[in-house]
Amino acid sequence: GQWGQVVLLVGVGVLYVVNASALGEGLRVIGAFGGVVLQAMHTGIVSFIAGGLAVRFAFPQVGLEGPAVWIVDGAPLRAGRLLLAKLIASLPVVFFFPLVLAGTGGVVLGLSPSSWLGSTMMIAAVSFAITASATFRGAQHPLFDATSLSELAIGPGAMSTMVLTTALAGVGATGAFIAGAC
Repeated sequence: GQWGQVVLLVGVGVLYVVNASALGEGLRVIGAFGGVVLQAMHTGIVSFIAGGLAVRFAFPQVGLEGPAVWIVDGAPLRAGRLLLAKLIASLPVVFFFPLVLAGTGGVVLGLSPSSWLGSTMMIAAVSFAITASATFRGAQHPLFDATSLSELAIGPGAMSTMVLTTALAGVGATGAFIAGAC
């Protein structure tokens, strides 16, 4: 049920890459400062996409157990191992897709090799932090009695997670801006 939402967010990422060249041309008009802003915007946009994916995919991981959570509770599995498994299950969508988007978008934007590498590494760090925080916050606020998969990603815990992931995306964009300005 969640994959439909993931496809929509992946579409947003693809749309970003398709339109990235226009963004790059527009910001390069203002000179060297435009390149710095471009790197920061690229980092922020891709990190924000990772945040959206995290709320729809990583946050509900524990809640997806639903009424059968008693089976997991009775299994000889430590809570830390369960959370690690849920984190690993979230990585393909919430970490690796934004990483591919970062690399591709950086090339389409025409970032310099150092800017491309810095931005991609910043996005990797932020995407991993977003994946981990969304997975662990989802474990703090599971809805085992949710009537639909969409309900798992719209509660107060999910909304506060989106605020947190937006803040993390802002930190990544600020870090990229500072790195680009140096």
